[in-house]
Amino acid sequence: MKWRLILLLGHISLKGRNMRTCMIHERNGANYPIKKQENLKNINNLHYKDMIAKDKHYFYKGTEYVVVGFTKMKSTLNGDWVEAVQYKRATEVDDPNVEPFTREQTDFEYKFIPAVLEVDMDIVAVSMGKLVAEYKVTEVGEDNATAESPSGVELVVSKNVNSNGSVVKVSGGVEYTADYYVMMEDMKKRVSNQAIINAMTASLSEGATRIAKISASSETYDLQSAQASIDQTLEMIYNKFGV
Repeated sequence: MKWRLILLLGHISLKGRNMRTCMIHERNGANYPIKKQENLKNINNLHYKDMIAKDKHYFYKGTEYVVVGFTKMKSTLNGDWVEAVQYKRATEVDDPNVEPFTREQTDFEYKFIPAVLEVDMDIVAVSMGKLVAEYKVTEVGEDNATAESPSGVELVVSKNVNSNGSVVKVSGGVEYTADYYVMMEDMKKRVSNQAIINAMTASLSEGATRIAKISASSETYDLQSAQASIDQTLEMIYNKFGV
């Protein structure tokens, strides 16, 4: 009886160890083992990563790109080999003479916006610089996509995503004025930053209007100094943010 108990406990222990170390998931057409030390966040994010696929279209800084394949590359942080995405501009995807860009998959996921909604994607409503509602896409039709909030409120939007990640509301959603965006990582930060960018744009627009009213009889030296200051500030912004 004692030996049977020892054997039974050993079998349970071995079974548990195999379940922990031999979990398998499928990604990009291939099977990868999930290592024991992988954290729960990585496992929960598998579905999001699976959504990156060849021939899908994405936006980055207003330009449309198409995924053309997957590869490995050395990490820019520690030199380890990591999964990477290869992509081309949509206007050059069929040109064999144009080499694709290569980017770490994690960086691609964070920065690139899907061009078309798919089932299970998340949409957020933004009003006055704050996230006010969340929805999950349940159905995608020929032109529109239907999403639903946790409380059952329906939202219908265009299935095509704009280059800034926004989608056009058709019906439903919140009862007050709001904009709708594809949910991305650090969405609160993105919304806050967009408010700052909008304020900067408004300031520059107002500045251009007021500068146009400067008298042409002003001192040339003063005008040149002002222009140099503006050029220096703008150049700093362009270099800082890569625009």
